[in-house]
Amino acid sequence: GEAVSVVVSARAVPGADGEITGFRGVAYDVTQRKATLALLAESQERFASFFDHAVDAMIVSSDQGIILEVNAATCRLLGRTREELIGRGRDVIIDFTDPRAGTAIQSRTRDGLFHGELYSRRADGERFEVEVTSQFYRARDGRRQAGTIVRDISARKREEAARLRSQRLESIGTLAGGIAHDLN
Repeated sequence: GEAVSVVVSARAVPGADGEITGFRGVAYDVTQRKATLALLAESQERFASFFDHAVDAMIVSSDQGIILEVNAATCRLLGRTREELIGRGRDVIIDFTDPRAGTAIQSRTRDGLFHGELYSRRADGERFEVEVTSQFYRARDGRRQAGTIVRDISARKREEAARLRSQRLESIGTLAGGIAHDLN
């Protein structure tokens, strides 16, 4: 035989003298249900671990931009606690002095998706460039929500600017060398 999990619904059956003479009931095999619930719990745990340990900031918000959930990377990136972010609007993530911000919101509202570069601002006021991917989806309860991933690209932008400066200086050096050669 094989062990199975069951749920039993039973009641005592009294005899003529009032003494319990037996039980009457039904047993339901819930082995498969328990296995399914265990798989669901494992899946939820994997997702929670992925969300909590992601390198990039991950934000779940309402379709109106109210923050519903954030991961630890979001808190580190913005220099704010989870409690300081939950219930706030998107303005704690995106710097709306960036002229691209309004267009980004319109694009996501219209198309359901936005991917691009914007400015963000840390709690201490530091402004920095980020890459944002945000998409609407339907939650299990039917509400429209947005999933957003934010990546700090400020270091990459500084490296690109330094490389361009270096290339320009190299070009000027080559040009100056050519002119000097022509003068000799």
